[in-house]
Amino acid sequence: MDSFAQSYAQARSLFLQAAATYGLEVHSKVHPLKGPEGEVLATDAVCIGDANANKVLYVTSGVHGVEGYYGSGVMVQWLREQISAPAGIKIVLIHACNPYGFAWGRRFTEENVDLNRNFWDLNEPEQPFNQAYADIQHFVEYTDCSSAAFEKGQLTRQRYLQEQGPEQLKIALSGGQQQSPLGLFYVGSQPTWARLTYEALVARYTQGCEHLFFLDLHTGLGPRGYADFLHRFGPDAPQLQTLQQYIGDRVLGNERDEATAQGLDGTTIGCFSRLGKQLGFSVLGGSIECGTTPLPETLEALLQEAALHRFGCADEGLKEQIQKRLRDVFYVDADDWKQQVYEQTCDIRDGALNYLKEL
Repeated sequence: MDSFAQSYAQARSLFLQAAATYGLEVHSKVHPLKGPEGEVLATDAVCIGDANANKVLYVTSGVHGVEGYYGSGVMVQWLREQISAPAGIKIVLIHACNPYGFAWGRRFTEENVDLNRNFWDLNEPEQPFNQAYADIQHFVEYTDCSSAAFEKGQLTRQRYLQEQGPEQLKIALSGGQQQSPLGLFYVGSQPTWARLTYEALVARYTQGCEHLFFLDLHTGLGPRGYADFLHRFGPDAPQLQTLQQYIGDRVLGNERDEATAQGLDGTTIGCFSRLGKQLGFSVLGGSIECGTTPLPETLEALLQEAALHRFGCADEGLKEQIQKRLRDVFYVDADDWKQQVYEQTCDIRDGALNYLKEL
């Protein structure tokens, strides 16, 4: 599928071209920094259908920069196919929520913040200390960017896994942490440019909105080519029954590694829940998580890239290997994978639209 790009610059160009061919106005929020080739970085948005519709399907991509290839490819293909919005509904597409991370091949923002942990409530600015991260910090933050440091950390991590298990490691890591600004999954000390832009766009496109269904597009967890659907609802919640009715059994997580699903704070899911209460619209939705590679490979790629970002690397071969590995664990550049995740994402989109139509 040639709607999937090979760089952020190409992804943005394809998105803008497809929107122009469709005849859509693009609203762009330009980032203050530039890309690796001096290119403009921006979060771009389009609205399909009646701008005054009171029901919204809101789709976001690239929250975790390097994961943006998937979301961009899907959105470009939708625009090329000129998908239409049912009566009373508008479809909003937000391309590259973290354009810096997308362009520079990082999961995080220019502040080294995990955007999907940065949406904490501003009325509660003090974030709880993540002791679990502090306990593993010595082996997940490599001491330098070298093969020797990686091997040493891997041995220490293997001992931890034997004693504590993989689920505990994932919880300790991905729960978000505020004590190490150069570490993984840093929640940030203040709202990032990407968060402020994200919230401003939500406010812009929900004027007069009564009901919103959101889809936040991600990659990196789960079986290769499988589009999981992550949400915050427990097994007895009526919202889960509604999701199952319209999205299908994938919302139950039966294909999911138990370590994949986890209740997190500061995420886009929490962001929509909070803004819905503030702005007066109902919210349903979640994150589509498309599987790529086994979780240990994804984790190691993240750890090594964090060391590269922190220390640099004189070994150009190792540097290129680290950068390529990070991209590969979040973007499978293969036709079968692209077709699989595209078709499943379309199915989920159609289920969300059916939900909104029947409200």
